[in-house]
Amino acid sequence: MDIEGKHFPDEEDEHESKTGKKIGKIVFRVLAFCSMVVYIICFARIFSSCDSSLLEKITFSEKANQIYNNDPDNFAVYKINTKDFMEYYGTIVLSDVYYAQTAGEIEIGIKYNTKITSVDDSELSGSAFGEYPLVYTLVDGKGNKYELSNRINVKKGSYKFERVAFSGLNIDFTNNYLNVSEEVSGEGIFFESEEGKNGEKYTLEIYNPVTKETKSFVIYDNQTSYKPCDFEPSK
Repeated sequence: MDIEGKHFPDEEDEHESKTGKKIGKIVFRVLAFCSMVVYIICFARIFSSCDSSLLEKITFSEKANQIYNNDPDNFAVYKINTKDFMEYYGTIVLSDVYYAQTAGEIEIGIKYNTKITSVDDSELSGSAFGEYPLVYTLVDGKGNKYELSNRINVKKGSYKFERVAFSGLNIDFTNNYLNVSEEVSGEGIFFESEEGKNGEKYTLEIYNPVTKETKSFVIYDNQTSYKPCDFEPSK
């Protein structure tokens, strides 16, 4: 700067350079903040889309656990490979079905999108559904209904995960007409008989009081595969 207060050319360049650096820092910080927000949103979406561990957790009722504790070595549990496991639109999915033969109890993992039970309470004359909006009923091939012996759930994101158990069952696996003939690439080849299409059957009926619809899933019949598995009560 001279005595008249005028800037020399190199001083003007230095001033512009400092201004540019400040703008650059601001832009960098804004971009870094935006990137962090995007990362947090993506992480939250990924986390919320993961299934709850409850879906796979074998629980059973208190009574079934007492039977196990009395004689754990003779407590037989089978995993039922349910074929009818998903509603058409995928809003209800069944998973990890286990049958405690010794206790006569079957437990089913259920995942459903909470949008199917969303409703304005005013439409229900002031009554809400509370923690358990869906109604579960287990029915056998003769029309007998079984008692709901245990039910637990947890909400994660837009989904609810439940494990529901029914007692009083007596599945006779000797009537199962699936026979493994040979092993090919670790998978069995199964043969079905016409006789196997009838007989023992257990169906889970899920009633939605919002839509007033009932969805039915065949949990077990004589063409459903199964296998023994280990069980230890939750600590």
